[in-house]
Amino acid sequence: MEPKSSYKAIDLLEKVLEFTEMTPDSTKWDLGNLKTNPPRYIRLQQINSLLGAFLKNREQTSLLTRIKSLYSSNSKHEIQAFLDGDFIKKNTIEEYDGAIHFMNAFLNHSIATEEDKIHVEHLSFIYTRLVKYKGLLRQLKTFNSQWLAAGTLVARFQINLTDSITKNVTDKEQDLDEILELIINPTGLSFTITELVDVYHYPTENLDEVDIEFY
Repeated sequence: MEPKSSYKAIDLLEKVLEFTEMTPDSTKWDLGNLKTNPPRYIRLQQINSLLGAFLKNREQTSLLTRIKSLYSSNSKHEIQAFLDGDFIKKNTIEEYDGAIHFMNAFLNHSIATEEDKIHVEHLSFIYTRLVKYKGLLRQLKTFNSQWLAAGTLVARFQINLTDSITKNVTDKEQDLDEILELIINPTGLSFTITELVDVYHYPTENLDEVDIEFY
């Protein structure tokens, strides 16, 4: 898995979902605990780098600052705070004009009454639901990834059938990724791999090679 040429916030979320699936025990979400496990260690380094890039680039009221303040007060890990969308309620609804426009356009709807108005609490609620749904889609997409070989007819049938169903679902994932991007990254930040490496110390190891060597 070679590094991409540029990264958006959805890449951060995908890496977080992959990492937490690999490491469900949150007490191990620490570089010190993962030094003997290069695949997880490097992935956590990447997450830390992307958190810094996307959430540290704000002013004093940055998402990262808000997450860290929440983390220090309730002992919640940064990754869990990110998945829970703790940062959203610390922002103003005006920052989410792009997300609100996207939702209204998707529903072919315009705000007509006070009851229709979207508040940050609404965004916080749908964010956690959509993150969970994206995690379920990830499980669908990787459902057959453990098959090293499928020599029998019934094995090939099972793989082809489930893959064909999954493809019909994941082909429509673009809208999901777009609204998640607008909520996590309302200012539209993106970073080249060179910027991430030079400024945020993003590790560039090929994870496919690291995984094969370790496992």
